[in-house]
Amino acid sequence: ESCSCGLYGQIRCGCLDARDQGVTCSGDKIAAVGHDCCAKCVPPSTTCSASGDPHYVTFDEKHYDFQGSCTYTLVKTTDFELRHKNKAGNGVSYNEYCQLVFDSDLFDTRGGSTFQLKDLNSGKTKTASTPFSKYYNEEDYVFCPNGDGCTLYIKGVKVLSYNCARPADVWIHGTYYEKTQGLCGTWDGNQDNEYRDKAGNSVTDVNVFGTSWKASNDDCPNPPDPTDPCEKVSREERNWADQFCSQYRKSPFTACHSTVDITQYFKDCVFDTCVDSSNTDNICETAESYTKACSDAGVPVIGWRTSSFCPLDCPDTMVYKKCGRGCNPTCSDANPPDCQDTCVE
Repeated sequence: ESCSCGLYGQIRCGCLDARDQGVTCSGDKIAAVGHDCCAKCVPPSTTCSASGDPHYVTFDEKHYDFQGSCTYTLVKTTDFELRHKNKAGNGVSYNEYCQLVFDSDLFDTRGGSTFQLKDLNSGKTKTASTPFSKYYNEEDYVFCPNGDGCTLYIKGVKVLSYNCARPADVWIHGTYYEKTQGLCGTWDGNQDNEYRDKAGNSVTDVNVFGTSWKASNDDCPNPPDPTDPCEKVSREERNWADQFCSQYRKSPFTACHSTVDITQYFKDCVFDTCVDSSNTDNICETAESYTKACSDAGVPVIGWRTSSFCPLDCPDTMVYKKCGRGCNPTCSDANPPDCQDTCVE
């Protein structure tokens, strides 16, 4: 960290950038300056998701199912905690909403254009309209473009971004490599140590792992043992599930198969269809998670929705775009932070 004397004798301090610290990286690593001002070589970022019933994909890309119906810690670091609430239904559970805890504030994001902001010290809660920003100093702030999720900036760097409109998607900066806990796993490039409970112990039972990250005193039942719902339906229903999910093996999904393996996503689609073939929201969440993973990998899957497969109806005054911007200026926020041209639905 270095300090300088500014206007009117004000002393300003900040972290030295990686170059000034003599840190350079090779390959796909980047030199990142953490909030502790130390530069190191790390993966640039990673993502985690929870879709369908729900099917989790950790930061290290391990797939697993967990049917608990409480509020759980998705990811926890020394700086913040992101929780999500699962709702029980039809023998499985579904992601309902998310909560961000940062600097004694709880951002309770449940969709729509507003969210609840709770001061954990005083217990006071207020309703905030979006887009919304809260600054803790000049460089640490939370920006919420809508009621589905927020983005956290520390020392002016985006370190966390999440959207919990089903499916739940979490993006995290490389600063937290080897520093994460929770249902999103231990991000260190090793899938074999993902199931670490809250005490830091490595466990093999996914229900033991998931239950240990219960983040509240919810009055909720123990999660059911993992089962295959397709074993409980008729052969005709199983065949229908296979046929419906065969869309994943066709164009335009095939453009991404060599980049992001479709196998587990296909299995998740069959699982969700066997649970309830009429619940297209859950079925389509898995497709959305796959296309999001492809987009993050630099291979957007364009035009995968059809009139018979996961059509998307837009509300009045809005139109659907296959490849649009991730955020847009509004009258109340003409220059939203980190708003770049990207290909998103």
